[in-house]
Amino acid sequence: MRTVRVLDQTTVTGSTQLNTNGATGNASFTTTGPVVLNGTSTGGNLTVNTTGNITQNAAISVGNTTSLTGNNITLANAANSFGGDVGFTGANVSLQDNGALGLSASTATGTLSIQAAGAVTQSGAITTGSDATVTATGFDITLNNASNSFAGTVGFSGANVNLRDTTALAVAASTATGNLTLQSGAAITQTGALSVTGNTTATATGDITLNNASNSFTGTVGGSGANIAITDSTPLSLSATTATGTLTAVSNGAITQTGAIGTGGLASLTAGAANDITLTTAGNALASVGIVSGNNVSITEADGIALATSAVSGGLTLNSGGAITQSGTLSVGGASTLTA
Repeated sequence: MRTVRVLDQTTVTGSTQLNTNGATGNASFTTTGPVVLNGTSTGGNLTVNTTGNITQNAAISVGNTTSLTGNNITLANAANSFGGDVGFTGANVSLQDNGALGLSASTATGTLSIQAAGAVTQSGAITTGSDATVTATGFDITLNNASNSFAGTVGFSGANVNLRDTTALAVAASTATGNLTLQSGAAITQTGALSVTGNTTATATGDITLNNASNSFTGTVGGSGANIAITDSTPLSLSATTATGTLTAVSNGAITQTGAIGTGGLASLTAGAANDITLTTAGNALASVGIVSGNNVSITEADGIALATSAVSGGLTLNSGGAITQSGTLSVGGASTLTA
């Protein structure tokens, strides 16, 4: 193994180029000032330690792992090639890779920007002090380490996207052309619209609030949390869902289901006066149901059905394994069929 090492505490006023020969050569550079990498190429590992900023003015090629410690770290050249995982400790961090990018345990006390022309994965927990943006258009993003901590929002563009946060997770405007999986040790919220082509699953110990009016969930939406609110600008299909509190579902089209729904509080359903609501899975366990608006409404409940104030412009069909009661005014424009 060949190693190129620049002496510790070296001061460089210009750019620095670290190159090694062979497939296993490592490069390590420690300084107290800013580091500008000028076309560095190493077959093995690359390590840069500084109290200043780390930037580049030409593409970097690293055959194995990369370790970066500095202030602001900006290695965003589109031709960068990191063969192994990249780990960092810095303030605002921006990384780009011309292929898949793996992240080892890392900390950005400021913002984090990740761009890759391949999948984005991790082998260690990521901590950010501000917003994170991950772009891997057409490729999977898998950042589901149980110890991740994203203090700011997380925005993404990818195929199948899997995010996990040990704290509250706030999602910025994002696109997943495949499936979306969100996990949080607290609440899940959003600051911008979500566009998901596949199925969406959200799991939180707190509330789940994905109620941006421009959300577009092409596949199913489901999960578990306390109070759950979901808004879809297209028809909404609910997969198996458990809300220990309330469930609020708002759709610009029909509301249907593919799995049983359970709530500890009111299930409030809004589909518009021209759109049907069909929740007829036998395992449904809804504490109470309120129809804000819907055309033909069909609901099946394993136990009893308790209707809150409801407005049904078409017909109403209720199938209950127990009593059918009401706690508010019921308005039905068509025929009603009640089975208890």
